[in-house]
Amino acid sequence: MRNRKEVEDMEFINESPMIRTYLYTAYVESVIGSHKNYRDWLANNYIQVYATKNVENQLCVMDYMAGSVFGGCELLNIQHYDYDTRRKFAENKELMQKELTRLLDDKTAVYLYLDEFYISNRTSYQKEHFVHDALLVRTCEGGFEYIGYDSLGNYAKSVISCDEMCQALHNDNLCTILLRVNPKEYHFNILKFIQMLDEYVHSYDSREHLELYFDMKTYSKVFLSGRFVKELVFGLNTYDTICRLFEYYNQTECFIDWRVLHLIHEHKVSMLYKIQYLEDEGYISKDSEFYESYQEVLELGKKLENMGLKYVVSKREKTNQKIREGLLELKEKETKVLSEVLEVLQAKYVE
Repeated sequence: MRNRKEVEDMEFINESPMIRTYLYTAYVESVIGSHKNYRDWLANNYIQVYATKNVENQLCVMDYMAGSVFGGCELLNIQHYDYDTRRKFAENKELMQKELTRLLDDKTAVYLYLDEFYISNRTSYQKEHFVHDALLVRTCEGGFEYIGYDSLGNYAKSVISCDEMCQALHNDNLCTILLRVNPKEYHFNILKFIQMLDEYVHSYDSREHLELYFDMKTYSKVFLSGRFVKELVFGLNTYDTICRLFEYYNQTECFIDWRVLHLIHEHKVSMLYKIQYLEDEGYISKDSEFYESYQEVLELGKKLENMGLKYVVSKREKTNQKIREGLLELKEKETKVLSEVLEVLQAKYVE
């Protein structure tokens, strides 16, 4: 049987977040998953997406309009750690172990960057220097438990020894952020949901309504300004951009960032959750069949993600063509279902 501390630690960290394409958003859910209103918060977030119009030689072409570990989430308290102290960690193992243990035992997760050349169970281990973000969540015998993508690509918990930690901290990225749950009350807002859904369905430029998607008190200009000055497309129109991206992949030998298809599939999982939430809470009728209709959208999204993985390996033009055709089909199916959901909600709640 688990002891009380182990049970409390499990409740402290959500090890299976719904949104996990990028770690800077996955870690938000991992930390705030213990909040009593987490279900309501999840129903009111990760609705709108955006993509850059210029797809050539770009990574992270597509993303959510949502807060991250850098700010913008009202249920997440963040504190930027002093660079000088962070630098000393790599030079003093005892100081590092003492300070990190103090923070983690106080249910404060620690977001930082580590050189995965020194970390076992990582693809770059003893092969190449690769500085990547990680989230320390617990202490354990001889080291720390952290969450990230392992060598198999799974979002999973791993263990790093104190010696490995000291070596991995020797890198130029000194960013260290302390993350805690903000215990404030959170209530689902149906009018906010309707406006977000409206902006997604009609592909409105959501930069005009940042307050819908971000807690402006902790909005991270540093993290988002570089992205938001670009030419962007939003909502359902992002499918056309991703089609152009795969046309580009078909014509070049560049790196294929299949994560866009993972994000699209993940977004369908998130939206199906929201439809279920709306039914459970009585905002839409369970007799509407919206849930069943959107399940078909989700299955197509899942199929496209699997095709994307195959394309990364095979680079077959035929697979690429099927992906682009599937994206257009997905856009058509999703537009139909979500337009109907929006119409029902607007008729009921918007004067």
